[in-house]
Amino acid sequence: MEEHIKHSMKACSAIVLTYSTTDRITYREAKEQAKLSDISETSSMEEILCSVIRLGPCEIDWDCDVMLAILTEAYKTFMDEPTLLELSVPIAIYGDIHGQYSDLWRWFHANGWPPDTRCLFLGDYVDRGRHSTEVS
Repeated sequence: MEEHIKHSMKACSAIVLTYSTTDRITYREAKEQAKLSDISETSSMEEILCSVIRLGPCEIDWDCDVMLAILTEAYKTFMDEPTLLELSVPIAIYGDIHGQYSDLWRWFHANGWPPDTRCLFLGDYVDRGRHSTEVS
């Protein structure tokens, strides 16, 4: 990943917030739904990720074209990956997040944010939690 993107990602994740696993982490009082106004379907995945991190835990009013671009990019990424991965250490391994954005947020702050920390997700991360879209 290019150096300016890494610097941008660090700047986006500089604020540390702490949540309990029982906390409702959407800021309904402050903003009913956040809109990614600076994002369009032509934005890079890094720009979209930085915007989501900058907003913090909240419900996002996703634009359909942006969501389609994200899903298309995810599909391409999964299809390009082999079914068996050989990865070097150190690596943070995550599994069974179940859409718990507060857990993912806390783990990234504890273990380091990608791309500086190598991460492997074992699956089962978007099936039932309230924030499955944000986690994915």
